[in-house]
Amino acid sequence: MRKERESALQIDVAGRVVPVTGGTRAARPHRRCREQRRWSALHRVRLGVPRFHRGVTDLNFLAGVFVAQAVHPVMSAQDSGGVVLNVTSISARRPSPGTAVYGAAKAALESLTRSLAVE
Repeated sequence: MRKERESALQIDVAGRVVPVTGGTRAARPHRRCREQRRWSALHRVRLGVPRFHRGVTDLNFLAGVFVAQAVHPVMSAQDSGGVVLNVTSISARRPSPGTAVYGAAKAALESLTRSLAVE
């Protein structure tokens, strides 16, 4: 009976939208730097805060990888296949100050989506 349930499972569309940007929180002044210049995503990139970069990359790229991996077995077994829909940002194609890691993660997600489409 379990095999019947598994074969009845169908996923037509898998999608995800991340409603936050990599620079939103980082663009606010940092508590320890109130007297210094404004703490921005650009400063974090220059300083190389690993936890910040990892969070931006995990949220904006790796989560899309994991969703695609999760639905792949079901979609590939279906006659109709399926659709993986990832919503990215203009930052993936047009650089903007302070969003380098965010833009790179979104560009990677666009590339992943195009690659999955031809596989």
